[in-house]
Amino acid sequence: MSFPEPSRFTVAEAAYVAGLPHKVVHREIDAGIVRPKGKAASRAVGLEDVLYFAIVRELRDELAPSGRKLLHRSVATAATKRATAVIFHGFKRPLADVRRELKVRLADVRKMRQNLESRPAIRGGEHVVKGTRIPARVVADLVRQGATPNELARDYDLTPIQIEACVLFDQLSPKRGRPAIAGRLVAEHVLPDSGAHAWRAPGGHGRRASVPMRSKSPPSTASSRPVRHPLETSRTSGAGSSR
Repeated sequence: MSFPEPSRFTVAEAAYVAGLPHKVVHREIDAGIVRPKGKAASRAVGLEDVLYFAIVRELRDELAPSGRKLLHRSVATAATKRATAVIFHGFKRPLADVRRELKVRLADVRKMRQNLESRPAIRGGEHVVKGTRIPARVVADLVRQGATPNELARDYDLTPIQIEACVLFDQLSPKRGRPAIAGRLVAEHVLPDSGAHAWRAPGGHGRRASVPMRSKSPPSTASSRPVRHPLETSRTSGAGSSR
């Protein structure tokens, strides 16, 4: 797996940043609401799509696919024209608020890409810590086994930011052969020995208006309940500021 262009995100990255299960992102693509960027097989999406995923999170259960398609168009238009807000049939959401909510997780993804690399000449193209031959998955496995940032710094000369990049990469791109963790949502992503940084879903915004809605059915909580990822670690306080 190679990283998409800086303005594009894999399904796993988009789901992580927007705070949604992977399957919701796949369903929006399968329904033709979000169109993949580049080759269809890669399913890469753009930043405007990530903004849409973050906004539709609050409305998805109430909007029919045709309504979500209109909402996506409104978000994409607002993002392209650098509008201050998305206005959709009486629903108004300032884009600055959405970007502020996604800021930390977008930074996580960017730091992951900046600190890892994949080159055919190094370990057959396996992702490694940039400038080294240390596989990202090996670092993540060590963290899972209880290795602390101090131990990894001593034994592998890794910084907290490099360790965090390895852990996040392992969460977002499970090794082939591992059982899929369907519908799971990474609720927190932090390094050991610090206060956890948690993402919380925002409260409701605006009024729902007369747009294509879903027919009423018994509420389902299976796909929307935030759960902690089994591989999550804790973020070192002030990670990246010092070795």
